[in-house]
Amino acid sequence: MDESASRLDEVTDVEAIGGWIRLRLSGPFATATMITPSGYESYVRVLHPVRDHTGRTRTWSSVAEASGAVLHSEAQWWCVAGADADDRRSITSCVGHPSVGRLGRATTKALMSVLVDRTTTPQHCFFGVWEGAGWAMHDDLVRHPDHGDDMDRRIARMAQGPMMSDGHCRYVLLAGPADAMAEVGDHFGDGGHEMLGAHIAWPEDRAWFVATGIDYDSTIVACDQITADAVLAHPLLEAVAFPPTGRLDIDADTVNNPRR
Repeated sequence: MDESASRLDEVTDVEAIGGWIRLRLSGPFATATMITPSGYESYVRVLHPVRDHTGRTRTWSSVAEASGAVLHSEAQWWCVAGADADDRRSITSCVGHPSVGRLGRATTKALMSVLVDRTTTPQHCFFGVWEGAGWAMHDDLVRHPDHGDDMDRRIARMAQGPMMSDGHCRYVLLAGPADAMAEVGDHFGDGGHEMLGAHIAWPEDRAWFVATGIDYDSTIVACDQITADAVLAHPLLEAVAFPPTGRLDIDADTVNNPRR
């Protein structure tokens, strides 16, 4: 997408807009409240869709049913897929794997179809993109604006300007309507490849907060209970209620983990 046609604007006053987040990330490592602010009534874990080696999309619940695993709030993909603890790639290579660090366009649209009606400021939302997104995970995250493809150069140019830090990661910020969240990749020239999306998002009234951690195959939504119920009920979203202290790390699954 040509930046001139984008519905998203670049944000420069990043601290005034996003500084509140850092003050409310109080949870231990890999928990919901390490990547989403504390203080919300409810938290929901949206499971990223799985694509197997044939290109077919599968749900976590269908794989869990086939493997005999329990799909609980802290279930981890390698346990759900029935992978051996010492060779996790053996099963995921044929069963597939959910995307990591990316929610995906279709799932983003489905999620925002719920959230757009659960804020008083749907036309005023903010989207953060991790500074390391795009170009090859450069060792020191220092990018030259003349290197890489169009997407890399646009992120590099923004990363030379103001960035917001949540205490764990730094983000370039965009502003726009809630339903433009699925267009973040287009803004940077992703070209529909779905290699890039917003890693954090929230409306001006802070009614909800969405976080797709760069290392995780799930997205956390912090919100009120009515919003949580709507997310959980959406037919195009696979989601589970998640405790604020719920863990997302690879060893979080104490129910299906064969090493426990």
